[in-house]
Amino acid sequence: DFIDINFGCPVKKVVKRNGGSGCLRDLDLVEAIIRSVDDATRLTTTVKIRSGFTENTRDPVGIGLRCEQAGAQAICLHPRTRS
Repeated sequence: DFIDINFGCPVKKVVKRNGGSGCLRDLDLVEAIIRSVDDATRLTTTVKIRSGFTENTRDPVGIGLRCEQAGAQAICLHPRTRS
């Protein structure tokens, strides 16, 4: 059993409300969400991310490292950006 946080969803109505890949615009928020989930459960916390929100913010390694430091035990990378 595990909890998978989807920071990769590109659906406009989700992103518009700062969900899914919209969270990638604020990596401090991404870290806070991961920490909160990881602290609240004994289950493994995993994340799905995109390589960035836009081409200008593409940084899959940096995003992945921040997710790992926040407590994600596994990361699934979708290699495209949101845009």
